[in-house]
Amino acid sequence: MNKKLITGVDIGGSKINIIAWNGREVIDNWRTEKVSLVKLKEGISYFDALKIGMGVPGILDRKTGCILNSSNLKFFEGLCFRKVFKKDIRLDNDVNCFLRAEAKLGAVKGYKNILAVVMGTGIGGAIIINQKLIYQGSHGSAGEFG
Repeated sequence: MNKKLITGVDIGGSKINIIAWNGREVIDNWRTEKVSLVKLKEGISYFDALKIGMGVPGILDRKTGCILNSSNLKFFEGLCFRKVFKKDIRLDNDVNCFLRAEAKLGAVKGYKNILAVVMGTGIGGAIIINQKLIYQGSHGSAGEFG
């Protein structure tokens, strides 16, 4: 297990993207156009990193690592990723993850107030005010205006 790598997982309605990040830059990536638990396991085992950050579309329980509701991925509903993978997985809504990354490393770095609207298989939203992601709610769905 590579303890220096962090694996970032983006599960979309029609694809899975996984990256290996060393804290400074993306050093490798893995992608599939098929969204399934089998493909997700394949991608996560490709890097075998100690820490995993996962962005998923829908309503989730960040404390338990379980998907409560996903309009685009009904077959993932009720799935608890920490139990399935037996790894340290931090889970959040995919648009929240997108906005955090853009605010820290991307096009909106340095801005205090940001509204993100993301269109893919579905429509999602996230809001940063005074450089803090807001309106997440207990299940990560508040502020999700798509």
